[in-house]
Amino acid sequence: MVSLSELEVPTENIRITEPSKAFVNSKDLGDGTLYITERNVAWLNETGQGFSLDYPIIGLHGVSKGDAKFPQPSLFLLVDKTADEERNGDASSADDDEVPSPTELRFVPCVEDNLDRMYKSMSDCQTLHPDPQDSNSEGEDDEEGIKYDVVQYFDEDGQALAEPVVVPGSGDTEITNGATANGVNGLGESGDKPMIDADQFEDAD
Repeated sequence: MVSLSELEVPTENIRITEPSKAFVNSKDLGDGTLYITERNVAWLNETGQGFSLDYPIIGLHGVSKGDAKFPQPSLFLLVDKTADEERNGDASSADDDEVPSPTELRFVPCVEDNLDRMYKSMSDCQTLHPDPQDSNSEGEDDEEGIKYDVVQYFDEDGQALAEPVVVPGSGDTEITNGATANGVNGLGESGDKPMIDADQFEDAD
């Protein structure tokens, strides 16, 4: 849950400073100033109380033009409560199977026309903080392109060799999972040889 505490005014890498009202799950926190920085999103009221949000815990943000539930146009954010608790070292829960609802935040600027500019600045800053899980997925994909030692069973003309030749994986050909490219048959990650018909070596004579 987002709560107010003593907070220093951001001074570095600020993209936007916008006088705005803040609402947490429709609760009015009053007037204050929104700071969209490259590091985080912060809001402070006139007494120096406020909160800050790191980009990785912001699951969604957008411009709300207003609806029956909240008629005022605003910058809308959904905060991942689980990620926020983990960040603050309070990931324990009485019921591990219970999925906490995300926290809704709305910032209503004094000047409504500034909403699009607020949204764009936040989008630009959030791209500076990619999801670590996406990075891990990319790393897994990269592993598929690792160069392995391969076994060559054919020459450049496609003729079977009398003896298989081991080709170091430092060359240009990348082989994984027994795939075949340019006449070179690879050893997969399990180390199993590709299926080769033994008669083809006799025919090559």
